Amino acid sequence: MTLRRFPAVVTKSSQVMLVMAGVILLLMMAITFLDVILRFFGRPIVGVFELVSFFGAGVIGFSMSSTSLHKCHVNVDFLVNRFPKERQNVVNMITRIFVLALFAVLSWYFFAMGRDFYLTHTVSGGLKYPYYPVAYGLGVSSVVQCLVLILDMMTIWRQS
Repeated sequence: MTLRRFPAVVTKSSQVMLVMAGVILLLMMAITFLDVILRFFGRPIVGVFELVSFFGAGVIGFSMSSTSLHKCHVNVDFLVNRFPKERQNVVNMITRIFVLALFAVLSWYFFAMGRDFYLTHTVSGGLKYPYYPVAYGLGVSSVVQCLVLILDMMTIWRQS
């Protein structure tokens, strides 16, 4: 991958993950709705709490990179905005470096956790659904978040 294609690859990866988060959110809403209706008839869906928990992790993890890419996250910068542009860029670069380090560690941890879950056959209590796909999914989402942060740092660097 050339450096010129990097922004397009990161953007496309974030878009794909956002679509996945949307599909998972729709599934989560549908299964919750269906469970409420079936409970009315005395036939609740077994393990719906586990499924909603897994789906919630997927929605949060897969939507994270797009949220960051489009600057939709909460940003408290009333103090930083008073700085000159050069100093704002320095502060933004430093914070991105720290966040990149955090997500790099999280990524490694999620992949290690997924491997452990896979090797030990760790499953959920009710449905006996394996945990490792969730951990691997969060690991992938953390890697894409790292790529978004690198792209953001490249943009800040160009502005300096």
